[in-house]
Amino acid sequence: MINKIDMDGAMIPEVTDQIVELIGCKPEDILLASGKSGIGIEEILTAIIDRIPAPKVTPMHHCRP
Repeated sequence: MINKIDMDGAMIPEVTDQIVELIGCKPEDILLASGKSGIGIEEILTAIIDRIPAPKVTPMHHCRP
């Protein structure tokens, strides 16, 4: 995710290239956001749901004390 994209000096293409080079992701996998202006917040939440698997829960058996 690139945050603060609403700022004048954001340099989105340059930062995107740096992230792709650093971690090897695809440019289209990088989310653009601005918490201040609310840009991209819904996309971030959707990406969390889509990209991060739910935790595996082991049911606990109720034991008597």
